[in-house]
Formats: sequence, C-alpha cells, structure tokens
Amino acid sequence: MLTLILPAYNEATHIAATLFHAVTVLQARGIDYEILVPIEGTDHTRGIISMRSKRNPRIRGLWKSWPHEPRQGKGAAIQRAVREATGDIIGYMDADGKTSLEHYATEVVPLLQAGYDLVIGSRVLRGACIAQPQAWYRRWGSRGFRWALHALIGLRDIPDTQAGYKFFRREAALDLFQDLRITGYLFDIELLLKARQKGYRLAQIPITWRDDGDSRLTLGWMVRTLGDLVRLWWASSTERGRRQ
Repeated sequence: MLTLILPAYNEATHIAATLFHAVTVLQARGIDYEILVPIEGTDHTRGIISMRSKRNPRIRGLWKSWPHEPRQGKGAAIQRAVREATGDIIGYMDADGKTSLEHYATEVVPLLQAGYDLVIGSRVLRGACIAQPQAWYRRWGSRGFRWALHALIGLRDIPDTQAGYKFFRREAALDLFQDLRITGYLFDIELLLKARQKGYRLAQIPITWRDDGDSRLTLGWMVRTLGDLVRLWWASSTERGRRQ
C-alpha cells in the first residue's frame, strides 16, 4: 500500500485539485492507498480536508492541537505524517500540484521492487518536462543555490535535491525521518545525506513539473535557510572528518 503525504501550508487554493488528481490516478491503476495531509497555516485548508475525508476515509488530515502554533516547517510536517503512515511505500509530493503521480506506477514502484530504497524526482535530468517554467530570477536563484550546495556539501551526483517528489520503502522512511534536525526547506538535503551515509540505494527519475507562480520567499525564510545550509555544511564536514 502507498501512503502519500501532501504537506499543506495555506494550500486552500490548490489542495482540492491535487487530491482529485491523486485519487483519480491511484484508483485508475488499482493502487491501494491512504493520503495524509499534515496541515499548517491559517487558511481554509483544514475545512477542505475535513470535508474530503468524510467523502473518502482514505484521506486524513493531520493538524496540531493549536492551529495558530508557529509553523515548524515542511520537514517537520512530513515527519509527523511518516509516524502515522501505514503503507509499505511512503512518499510525499507538493500539495500545490507542481508534480504528478503519473510516474508512480510505471517508474517508482518497479525501482523500489528492484531493490532501491528511495526514488526521487528530478527536474533537470534528461527526459524531465518543465510544463510551466519559473520566472527567470528564480531559475537563476535555483542555479546559484545548487552551485553553493554542491560546493559546500557535495551530493554532486544528485543535481536536483529539492523537487517535492520522493518515495521510500517503509523501513527507509521510518529510519531517515526518525531524528530529523533540519525541519525547514533544506530537510531534503539532510535526508539525502543520511541516506548516503547509511548506504541506502537511491534512484533518480525525470519528472513533469510546473511552476504555479506562488512565491513565498521572505527575508526571514532566506535567513533561516542560510542558517540551515551552514548547519548542514558543518555536519557533513564533521562526518567526512570522522571517516578520514
């Protein structure tokens, strides 16, 4: 069974369409599933999920006791859902519909069945389709980020660490999310570093991706992300030092 996680931070505009697409694809392919939606933010996402879960009990919202509690981050939201997951495959996608489940049955499942521990989507591998590109300044920003990431931390063989499209064998997901330290935007990098250190087998596939033009970049976000990048650099440097 698949546990699909859709982390939702103020996604009232997109979440209904994303759920409709996911359920349609999974049912058409006869895939047993549950969909967990860890919710943060203050918009109407919670009400939408409550209504959808009444119609389809395979959809379940996860929210904190206090809705106005400060945001913990995308990584923390997914970590919370992983603890609740019952599927033998656990994966997450962006809740805003930037990616598609079309690749799941034909590419993700065969690779996991072949012995890979995690399969991640890439927007830069040959065969990827960018149906709606980002604005030029965001594309340049992404290239600069990738350069800094690979220069400081490594992972040069993974050209796209941040695509919201990752699927794991259950055992690998429970292990990698167990003691996550980075809970914001860069949590994916910590996951990939841990997977590399633990010897998990990783496969990359090209995906279809579209930008929705919804930029949530703020000065505070950039400062926190820079701090997390420094923390990851320090942790990876320390780990390399231990091995030498």
